[in-house]
Amino acid sequence: MKPSVLLIAFQFCPKGGVGTRRWSKFAKYIVKDESSLHVLTINYPYKDSMNWCHDVKDKNIIIHRTNSMYPNFLFRTRRSLFIKMIDRVLNSTIYFLDYAQYWRLTAISKAISIIKTNNIKNVIVTGAPFSSFYLGHKIKRKIPHIKLFLDYRDPWNISPSFIKKNRLFKKISLNREIKALKSADKVFFTTNDLKNKYSLFQTKFKSKYSVIYNGYDIDDKGEETQENYDYKEFNIVYAGNLSFGRTKAFELIVQALIELDDEFLKDRLRINVFNDQIDLNHFGSKLEFNEFKRYFRFNGKVTPHEVFQLYKEHFCCLSINAEVFPYLVGAKLFDYMLFGNNIWHISNGGEFYNILKDKGMYCSFYTIEEIKYQLLNLKKAFLKRKSTELIFNEFEYNLLTEKLLNEIN
Repeated sequence: MKPSVLLIAFQFCPKGGVGTRRWSKFAKYIVKDESSLHVLTINYPYKDSMNWCHDVKDKNIIIHRTNSMYPNFLFRTRRSLFIKMIDRVLNSTIYFLDYAQYWRLTAISKAISIIKTNNIKNVIVTGAPFSSFYLGHKIKRKIPHIKLFLDYRDPWNISPSFIKKNRLFKKISLNREIKALKSADKVFFTTNDLKNKYSLFQTKFKSKYSVIYNGYDIDDKGEETQENYDYKEFNIVYAGNLSFGRTKAFELIVQALIELDDEFLKDRLRINVFNDQIDLNHFGSKLEFNEFKRYFRFNGKVTPHEVFQLYKEHFCCLSINAEVFPYLVGAKLFDYMLFGNNIWHISNGGEFYNILKDKGMYCSFYTIEEIKYQLLNLKKAFLKRKSTELIFNEFEYNLLTEKLLNEIN
């Protein structure tokens, strides 16, 4: 029997959201060859509507749970203003690092038991939340012979949320990150851009750094292909996060459309947004509000299955990188790749800006002129009914899992 692996993931099924997707997919493919994967996660009493639980229903994926030490009712996706206030108070006081700050009180002993019982040599810890990394450091100190791998889905102490913390909290957080990096055998990042930032930020550990991209799961595509659709509507879909100022891209699109004053775009272009963070009223104070009403349709959040169907039905998929995060990329981008869509990517540069541009996709900086240029290019492509083919095979999760296993074995 092949040696087992322990994954420590604060966020895992039945918890949903994009934070659970990456390791649900890796878990699925790790056990394809009858390997076993133990997962240590939290007791989560809810089942989020957007989840990847179907990917981790396998007898070789053994899930262990402990108390997170954070009030469970605060994890609910739909929360009242009062509940949000409690959450905010806790995050600024006793949970000043993150939700997982005290998880080690129940998780360390459980992890040690799992490792010893199953003779586990490889332990992977994924974050955020990043207190899980410190938990991994503590486990390595108690069992030095294990190999410890840290998986950065996001940046830790160089992210805006940590930079805003007070001096004492930042000092504690940075100290814990350094200890975790020192204990780690290897450190994975989701982009080369983030890896390069950490090579400058924590230089002494850069020999441990490697990149394991996010990706798409070919099984999610189903039997239908993009060829089944004759695009009669010039429509663009956006289904993703709108925090960290991403709505600025919408404002620039509207301004670009006003300047173009193109009758075809006025009549035919529609941008469908699927997100529960904002609606059309968010732009109610803008002088261009009537133009927002012309081009944009705001809808609520949809399930992964529903959003996959939406991708198939739209001529183009919109990807927006926050201006402050050009070194990261939204997970939805990989689903766009899976369904062979035309992709319009708005970002101030970055690794995936260059990858997409080299593949012939439509890429714009946060400037009106570049957005106007790509709107006209998309119009030409629509009139020619030009669609893409599947040209992003390197981001298939089954291939990425092979790379992951080569890194840890």
